[in-house]
Amino acid sequence: MTERDIPADVGAVLKQSWEMFRKGWARYIATMLVIFIPAYVVTALLALGLGLRYWQGPGLGFMSLPTGGVVGVAGLVALVGMILSGLESGAVVSLFKMQWDGEPLSWQEAIRRAWPLVWNVVGASILVALLVLVGFILLIIPGIIVAFLLSLTVQAVVIDRLPITKALGTSLQAAAKAVVSVLVVVLIQAAAGAFIGFLFRDLGPAGDLLNAVGGLFVTTWAAIALGLCYLQGARPTPALGPVGASGPGGPGGTAQPIGPGDSGPQPPPNPGNTP
Repeated sequence: MTERDIPADVGAVLKQSWEMFRKGWARYIATMLVIFIPAYVVTALLALGLGLRYWQGPGLGFMSLPTGGVVGVAGLVALVGMILSGLESGAVVSLFKMQWDGEPLSWQEAIRRAWPLVWNVVGASILVALLVLVGFILLIIPGIIVAFLLSLTVQAVVIDRLPITKALGTSLQAAAKAVVSVLVVVLIQAAAGAFIGFLFRDLGPAGDLLNAVGGLFVTTWAAIALGLCYLQGARPTPALGPVGASGPGGPGGTAQPIGPGDSGPQPPPNPGNTP
């Protein structure tokens, strides 16, 4: 297992997230595609087989609902989509944890680790969405604040295997502690997504495809960066060890102060040569 320094500020988060992205982007994207492509086909066939008009859109989320049909049947399609979405989110964060720990990256292992956590990820995502919705109903600003503070909930569920309610509290504390890092990552992700959408806006279906591919890269980097933000906010800051453990006075300590009358190290006595 590789020991890494938890990033202490937003500059360290950006630098380390880029390094991790550069080394592992292909496996992250492969993991997402392994889930997304079969999920897209299965969900679309299920919707069409049930007589629903189905539209997925250019994005890679599975949360979009069918545009018609009986509510109960549409709910079945939405449920399948939510499970697959939870599996994708859990697998990507599991992959981040594997990379952080210095383990070989494997989409099979990422999915295996994420599968037992699917319902926790789905439940946490639904609860966060409801809390954000309530915040937006009250006023727009509370909704934005809630979305920001709970943006690390999935990381808490997957990285630390926390139950839903505890993951919400841990996300709140971690996001508050790493507020600058989370804010910068969220803004970069939003700006990059908007830029890609603007860049390919007039290309029709080809533009939708390019937008989706570009979104994969942005999502991959953001998943890594938010994982680092979670570690920055959720892990305690290392404290200095006891005096005499490191440093001039030993590992983790400090040099002993010079007391009154001391003038620093004294030469050894030299009996016999004293005048």
